[in-house]
Amino acid sequence: MNRKYFITFIFACIFGISNAGFDEEYAKQMVNFAAASFIAPKTKNNVDLANQCFEKSFPDGEWEKPEQYSRDSCAGFFSDECQLVIARSQKLNMVVIAFRGTIGKDQMNHEADASMKDYTPWTYNTSFGKVNTYFFNAAEAMWEDKVETYLNKYKGYKIAFTGHSLGGAIASLTALKARHLGLADVDKVSLYTFGEPRIGDSDVAKNFRDLVKESYRVVHYSDLVPHLPLCDGIFSDSCKDKAGHPYHQPQEIWYYNTDLTMDNSKYKICDANNGEDPNCSNGLSLLEFSKNIGTDHGADLHLHYYDHKLDEYGPKGCNSAVKFGLSFIALTFLFIFNFIKH
Repeated sequence: MNRKYFITFIFACIFGISNAGFDEEYAKQMVNFAAASFIAPKTKNNVDLANQCFEKSFPDGEWEKPEQYSRDSCAGFFSDECQLVIARSQKLNMVVIAFRGTIGKDQMNHEADASMKDYTPWTYNTSFGKVNTYFFNAAEAMWEDKVETYLNKYKGYKIAFTGHSLGGAIASLTALKARHLGLADVDKVSLYTFGEPRIGDSDVAKNFRDLVKESYRVVHYSDLVPHLPLCDGIFSDSCKDKAGHPYHQPQEIWYYNTDLTMDNSKYKICDANNGEDPNCSNGLSLLEFSKNIGTDHGADLHLHYYDHKLDEYGPKGCNSAVKFGLSFIALTFLFIFNFIKH
C-alpha cells in the first residue's frame, strides 16, 4: 500500500472520518425529491411524475415504485394534511424520505398559533430539550404511519431526509429521532432542508449537532420562514440560548444573492456549531426583511429554491419552473401577521 494512503487509513481508523461538508450538487439533487413530495398520491400518473424527479437527480438510480402517502388530521387538526414520498434505489443502496411543505391558509394559521404556545418536551428515554408542538405532532404522525416501518426494513441503506418549509421541519425531527433510536447510522444519514423554520430550543440544537452530522439548512437570502418562530426581535438578529425558546440547529447554508436564481457557489457556509450564526441570514437588517412582507418577492424567495417553485415544479415532474401568483402573497402575509400579532 502507498505510504501516504496507509497513513491516511490509520488516521481514519483512529480518529474517524469527518463529514465531508456541504455539497451544492447534492443539495440540488435533494431539492428534486423535496419537490416530488408535493405530488398528490391520487394525481394522474403520480408515480411517473415522481420518478421523473428522482431520475433527474440520479439518472442511473433504477428507482423502485415510490411510497406516496398523505394523511388528514396531521398534527391534531382535521383539516391539515401531511404528505411524504419515500424513494428507494437498491442499486445506489439509498432511501430518500421527503416531506411536503405547508399547504393552505388553515395549516399556516395552525402552525402559527401552535408556535406561540409552550414547546413540547422531546423525550425518548432521555431529555433532549423542547420542540415546536405542531412540528412534533406532525413528525410523530408520519413516523408512526410510515417512516418507522421503512427505517426498520432498510437498515444498512444510506438514508437521505429532505423537505421544504414545514417539510424541512418534519424531516429534521425525523432524522433526529432515527439517529437517537439507532435506526440509522451516523455515517449513512444526510439531511438537507430548504426554507426550514425553527423546530426547537437550544438544547435540541446542541443534541442535533451531536447526532446528525451531515445536516444542512439551505436559506434563500431573506426568506422569512427560517426566521420563524420569532426570537425576541422581529426576523433579524439571532435567538438567545434559552430553554423552551426558538433556536435553530446547525448548519445554515446562506445564499446571499438577492434575486431568485440562487447563483452557483454564491453562498456562505455558516457556523457549524451555532445554528443562529449572526453573520449569515440573521445578520440582515429588519428593513431588509420588511421589504418582503406583503410583496411577491418575499413569498418568491421562500417558494423558490435552486431556481424552481417547488410546489409546482414537483407536480410537473420536475420539468419546469413556474412563477408564483398573487394568492400566495396574501397567504404569506397572513402567516407572518399571525406570528407578529401574538
